[in-house]
Amino acid sequence: MLREKRTKREAKLIHAAKLSGVRAPVIFDVSLKETTIEMSFIEGYRLREVLNSQEGVGIVEKVGRDVAKLHSNGIIHGDLTTSNIIVNNGEVYFVDFGLGFFSNLIEDFAVDINVFLKSVESAHNSVFDIVYDRFYRGYKHKKRKEIFEKVREIRKRARYVER
Repeated sequence: MLREKRTKREAKLIHAAKLSGVRAPVIFDVSLKETTIEMSFIEGYRLREVLNSQEGVGIVEKVGRDVAKLHSNGIIHGDLTTSNIIVNNGEVYFVDFGLGFFSNLIEDFAVDINVFLKSVESAHNSVFDIVYDRFYRGYKHKKRKEIFEKVREIRKRARYVER
């Protein structure tokens, strides 16, 4: 039952993402009985594979723009890493909405963005400041200032957690 619920939710998120104007796989079939989603294969490179290049850094503004579209439509990706963003011919595609959900909470938007920033920071630290700036420029959400204040708060919290 849990797998059926998650499969159904992921298919709904992908569909909602496409309706919001964000590129995502085309869904051909959803089987709740087998808990599978048949979808198109997205050609291209993972953002993590190209981020250190000029094209990769240049595409980040589009990533920010599309994440803002998702968030403006109440879509939280849930695993917004450089491995789940495909770049093809200068376009950005989002894949793997398996951890996603619907929400309009500032905290959820900020956590989604923080996951992206952490993935950049861990694997592409040399371009982090440029990526942050370009992502911010592209993220044209009506509550951008409030959301990024929450991102900064979350990032400060994480720095002082004892392990």
